[in-house]
Amino acid sequence: SSVYYGTNGGTVVLDSKTGDDFDPGQANQQDYGDGAPTPAGSGDCVVTKFVYDDGRLQKVYNNRNKYTQLTYDDLGRKTKVVENVVGTLDEADTDVNRTTEYVYDTKGRPSKIMAKRPKGDGLGIEDQNTRYVYGSTDNGSWPTAVVYPDSGNGMTEDANKVWTIDSGTDHVTIVYDRLGRRTKVTDQRTVEHTYVYDAAGRLKADQVSNSTWVTGVNANVKSISYTYDDMSRPAKVTSHSDKDADEPGDGNIVNQVVYYDSTQGTKGYGGWGNPKRSWQAHGGAADVDPAGGETPYVEYAYEDGGPGTGAAKYVRPDSVKYPSGRQVYYNYPSSGVGAGRALLRLD
Repeated sequence: SSVYYGTNGGTVVLDSKTGDDFDPGQANQQDYGDGAPTPAGSGDCVVTKFVYDDGRLQKVYNNRNKYTQLTYDDLGRKTKVVENVVGTLDEADTDVNRTTEYVYDTKGRPSKIMAKRPKGDGLGIEDQNTRYVYGSTDNGSWPTAVVYPDSGNGMTEDANKVWTIDSGTDHVTIVYDRLGRRTKVTDQRTVEHTYVYDAAGRLKADQVSNSTWVTGVNANVKSISYTYDDMSRPAKVTSHSDKDADEPGDGNIVNQVVYYDSTQGTKGYGGWGNPKRSWQAHGGAADVDPAGGETPYVEYAYEDGGPGTGAAKYVRPDSVKYPSGRQVYYNYPSSGVGAGRALLRLD
């Protein structure tokens, strides 16, 4: 079935040919029937159509009537996604039938993702495989290595579709703590990122922890620390040249962005929780004191749809003011102008 939202000349949802307000509690209100618009059927509506089999999403049509098809196995797992379907996949297809297949091991874990890459007439179709390795002793469902299609690793797949890395370091390795949080990720270049968390479980620092710096990797920033206000919103984001830094005051500060400082609290976030100001220091720490060399800042303004405006409540950007004084405004359709106003589209 389908729900018809109309062309939105007003702000209420419509679901009947007679124009009655939509009420899911009333009988015969859920299905608009033959009167619903169709994809590519009219310039007045933007339509996305969803088709289901026995409860599973099977096809999604966009406004040009092009569709994506999903296929499932007997356990209800997604096994194939074909985008912009036109017939069947051919080696010459470069803009249609983009196909991705999903393979699972006997424990139900993702084993391999295959992206089908047509190589051109007479050149066949290449399988670009992303493979997953599981080696955690705490939770067998956590992937501990991801091997991407361009990897030169030697790998073995057993009868259960479980992969083992036999040789090479051309992959991403992942280490977890007992809570399932990533504590260390090593990329294909052997660059190690160590993640530190605070007592509330929030990311406190991202540190490049290699004892010997990897050749060819920029060494200006070796750690990024994060602090939060009492509502867990970002307060300070600080880049350091010291790889062990996990506090804004640690190590040599390369640059810093401040959204909230206790001395300037009312300037940080508004009543809706949106940032009102960000101090952005491109060299060293940010200074938020207006009486002493305050760091340049960007100001953000918002508007909401209050009572009596004819629109539902919303919080949307109104303007951005840059340190130079230049101000950029967001203009929205005026009252009574169709779907654009209700959907908060820019004019």
